[in-house]
Amino acid sequence: MFQMDPSEPSPSGTVTTSSAQSQRRARKPSAKPADTWVVERVDSVTGIPEPKITMKKWRTTCGVIARTRVPITRSQWSDVTQAERETLYAELKQSFRVPDEAEEAFRRASLHTIGKCWRNFKHRLLTDFMKTNKSPLGLYPSVSESEWEEFCRLKSSEEFQSESLKGRELAKKNRHPHLLGTSGYVGAKKKWAKEDEEAEKYGHEPIFSDFTEERGRNWCRARVKVTPSGECVWLTPEEEEVYKKMVGLKEQASQGSFVPQRERDILSEAIGTKEPTGRTRGLGNLASWGKAFSGDKDEWRRQKKRAKAEVMKQEIMESLKVDFEAKIAALEERLASQPVKETVTLTSPRAHRSSCASAPYEASPIDILRGPAQCKLQIKFATMNFSMDAAFGQVWPSPPGNQFITISI
Repeated sequence: MFQMDPSEPSPSGTVTTSSAQSQRRARKPSAKPADTWVVERVDSVTGIPEPKITMKKWRTTCGVIARTRVPITRSQWSDVTQAERETLYAELKQSFRVPDEAEEAFRRASLHTIGKCWRNFKHRLLTDFMKTNKSPLGLYPSVSESEWEEFCRLKSSEEFQSESLKGRELAKKNRHPHLLGTSGYVGAKKKWAKEDEEAEKYGHEPIFSDFTEERGRNWCRARVKVTPSGECVWLTPEEEEVYKKMVGLKEQASQGSFVPQRERDILSEAIGTKEPTGRTRGLGNLASWGKAFSGDKDEWRRQKKRAKAEVMKQEIMESLKVDFEAKIAALEERLASQPVKETVTLTSPRAHRSSCASAPYEASPIDILRGPAQCKLQIKFATMNFSMDAAFGQVWPSPPGNQFITISI
């Protein structure tokens, strides 16, 4: 067991009592739970196991595996190969009995949580040890001396400093963070369910009961504090403004002027930013789009087809435009090299009338020409209400009696 020198501060901070001025040792790293735990069910959206005791043992096991099996010298979780991930999951699976129908959701949530625990562990090593010039070697036996030296070298590099700065700037763009803690929406949902039961018990409407859509309601509840009198206080005015927009969009949706579509629903529209990929706002980072919007799979397929068709259309139009502009440039260059003679106006023949000689003569547009003019030939597609330019040229008016190669014109 790791023994600390009482004269040295605790790696994770010390607590000093005002009376005895004694120091309390830091909590030891969690150990892997013993025995085998039964998973009764798995959340269909997040993949988190139940009951609550099993969930706690599962989270602890994920943290231990992340700390002891994944090297801290890896730069990103994506550097962990698929084969290595399967090995991690196989070790975790030894401590849990999972129903066959829930296997895939449990596996996905487990690997996601192991990756998150691994990133959190590296962050703690950086902030609590490296930046304070302390060593974790005695506290974490899985961290070797060579690994710690390499870890410190990587975190001191210019590349890491640049990536860290980008991460901090990106975090600033999260204008509406929640204060649910590490349990997130999963832990808060049970608390909210009890609050709703209490409200209904005393004849009150549950908070945000006007929103039947789960993720929009969850998002709002995560950003208010409920006073003892039952009043909701928004954390910031910005969150309250989003809620007001959601109320307005809900009214528009009932009137048909706004149609929610998959991830472009009332919540995303009110916030004003696109839904982040890989997670779903209001449901947590374990809720993928495929699970959160499982009822809109047909709409998702239609969106993919429409997007693919739009891309093809743009590519075809761009290709036609480039080809068309090249031909026009070549034609203009050829026409510009041909001399144009000044001529007088040529009227069109007036002797030609309709077959019954009953239609009055109408002047041709050529009759009013005062000089050479550009002309084009168009092909019209009546069924498509579309026309396309087929040829381009010039027309020259000429006086009566002019001939072209001995032919009167």
